[in-house]
Amino acid sequence: DFDILVAALIATGRVGIFDGRSYTVFAPNDQAFYDLTGTGNDTDAFNAVVGLLGVDGVADVLDYHVTRGVRNSRSVTRARQIKMLDRNTIFFDDGLIVANQSAAGLLDTDNRLADGMVHIIDTVLLP
Repeated sequence: DFDILVAALIATGRVGIFDGRSYTVFAPNDQAFYDLTGTGNDTDAFNAVVGLLGVDGVADVLDYHVTRGVRNSRSVTRARQIKMLDRNTIFFDDGLIVANQSAAGLLDTDNRLADGMVHIIDTVLLP
């Protein structure tokens, strides 16, 4: 359910930032990319995002979904605001992530990985 996100990480060269570092990722699922682009499949959604934002713009969007350190859902929602990798801030209001140009709900939280935490969200956040 994260094919587009993985393709974007590879296309922008952002996969390497996770090597040996601890991060928390707010990961939009494929449906979030379909909703953003008005498409219905992975290839069309990926191509539409790159067409709209360019590779550098996609990299910026990816950085807006990552914060340093391992943060579980309790830590995230209590923080009220978190500085993201791109230095912008996201805010939390009653379980909803409020970003500069978008808002997202948490679909699944506290997915622990060896070097971080993943929270699945329903919207692609736009910086």
